[in-house]
Amino acid sequence: SGNPVVFASVLDLLTWFLLILPPLVIALLILVFFSTIGDLRLSAMAIVPAILGSLWAFGVIFGAGMRIDIVTLIVPIFVIVMGSADGLHFVTHFQEQSTASSDPVQRVRSALSEVGVPMILTTISTAAGFLALLATDVQPIRQLGLFTAIGITFAGVASFFSLPALMSRF
Repeated sequence: SGNPVVFASVLDLLTWFLLILPPLVIALLILVFFSTIGDLRLSAMAIVPAILGSLWAFGVIFGAGMRIDIVTLIVPIFVIVMGSADGLHFVTHFQEQSTASSDPVQRVRSALSEVGVPMILTTISTAAGFLALLATDVQPIRQLGLFTAIGITFAGVASFFSLPALMSRF
C-alpha cells in the first residue's frame, strides 16, 4: 500500500499506453497513407523512417537516464506522426516515377532530386518548431520539445538516407 503501489500502478498503466498507442497510430497512418498511395507495401515503407526515429528518440531518453512519464510516453507518437511526412513525400514521388522509368535506382535518383530539399526543410522546420518549446519554464514541456525534435531529426535523416536505399532494392 502507499506510494510504491500507486507508482507501480501508474507505471503499469503507462506501459500499457506505450504498448497500445504507437501501434494504433502506426496502423492509422498506414490506413491513411494507403488511401493516398494505393499500395500497402509503399504505405508501410513510408512510415519505417519515422518508426526508426521514434525508437532512436526513446534510446536517447533512456540514455539520458530519464524515466517513463506521460511526456516521454507521447514523444514517440509525435515523432511517428510528424516524422512520417518525409517518407510519404518520397514514396509518393517514387511511385509517380514508375511511369517514367522501370529502373528503381533511377526512380530513387529522380524522386530525391524532386523532394530532397523539401524533405530537409521539412525536417529542419518541424524540429525547430518543437525546439521552440525550450523557451517555456515548464520542464516537462521542455523535455517534450527537445526529445521530439531529436526524434524528428533522426526520422528525417533516415528518410533521406535509409528510405531511398530500401526503395532502390524493392
